[in-house]
Amino acid sequence: MNNIKTLLEEIKNNNFEGIENLFNLHIHTTCSDGHFTPVEAVEFAYKNGYKYFSITDHNTFDAYSKIDYKNIEGLITGIEFDSWYKGVFMHLLCYGINPHVEEMKPFLAKTKAETQKDIVRIFSKRDVKKIIETVHTLGGIAVLAHPCCCPTISLNWFYKELKKIGLDGIEGFYPYKRHRAIIKFHRAKKALELGKEFDFLITAGTDKH
Repeated sequence: MNNIKTLLEEIKNNNFEGIENLFNLHIHTTCSDGHFTPVEAVEFAYKNGYKYFSITDHNTFDAYSKIDYKNIEGLITGIEFDSWYKGVFMHLLCYGINPHVEEMKPFLAKTKAETQKDIVRIFSKRDVKKIIETVHTLGGIAVLAHPCCCPTISLNWFYKELKKIGLDGIEGFYPYKRHRAIIKFHRAKKALELGKEFDFLITAGTDKH
């Protein structure tokens, strides 16, 4: 398992160019709503030549109990939380955390439905600020997933609000396929440019299911 600081240095050194071919920090498995087993997710990442990748199941770290994650080259531990902030539904990607720490347990899914079903996950009451604070305490980072899908009139306002509570980055390179291409409130180019203006860390992920 690579150190999160090394990943951050790699992303910054690439200066945003071509990182979508090097990093895939958004992969789901059968531990939430994906079709890959955790082992298959690792095989998928290697087959596609990603230098760094992350399994980010919805509200659960269960995948990391099924693989020897500490000894998998390029793997960054991750999770995707369903949450709300100031009336806006959002997905928060968190990286670089020990998946077995007690501090994260209050935010994890209590039922399988909380990891799989949209209609259940949308009623999440997780506190984004508390998640980010906890993640930072544990040495990790927090990133806004697929920002174009955030149902807010002003993405500038939303970025500013999240910056205040410690958000580290945005998923600037994301394919916006399937339903994400339809349920989309902002342009990808604008979301990326604005992310750079706010000096956010820019990450890449395919949201592979």
